[in-house]
Amino acid sequence: MSWIPMYATKKDIAQLVEYLNGSEEIAFIVSNGTNQWIAVNSVETLEPGKHWLWHVPSGALPLARMGEPYGEIEDPFEGWAATYATRDPSVPYFGPGHPGVFSLEVRREQLAKDGTHYIPMSSFGWIGNRYRIIGFPANPATEKYWKVLKRWMKKTSVQVPRGGPGGEYKPEIWAFEDAMGHFAQGAKGVMNPF
Repeated sequence: MSWIPMYATKKDIAQLVEYLNGSEEIAFIVSNGTNQWIAVNSVETLEPGKHWLWHVPSGALPLARMGEPYGEIEDPFEGWAATYATRDPSVPYFGPGHPGVFSLEVRREQLAKDGTHYIPMSSFGWIGNRYRIIGFPANPATEKYWKVLKRWMKKTSVQVPRGGPGGEYKPEIWAFEDAMGHFAQGAKGVMNPF
């Protein structure tokens, strides 16, 4: 699975939301009631938790059905009802891994008992071409968009080691501007995204 880890404060997440809202290729999949979902072009904010992004040019979203072949969601922008019961009804289900959907895990900043400010590790995730071998490849446009997203991260953030700048590990976590400001004031980055 492809992964883009990042140190991001609430202010940085707002910058990320602005970028995603400006992309004509991305739609947010949001709850529209119990077991109800809808694709929207933009959101005001992203609270801590797991969020789903549909790369619209990837094509139709699958509608999972218990014991039946998958169908297609007719128009995700009109909404749909989940037809497949999952352990977590707060998460839409598209099967074991749909290559047209990215996950975005937003984590909350933490303040330790000793007063240490911890910057959370949020992340993008994507199944990529894991299922290409069984005839379910990612759309080339989605592969291209993933690369565009990685380039945007490179332009708007810097890579730092786990734990933050000056850490003992190789730089691998993208740190946004506000997070870097907090690091300069003594904040630490969490070591893992959970």
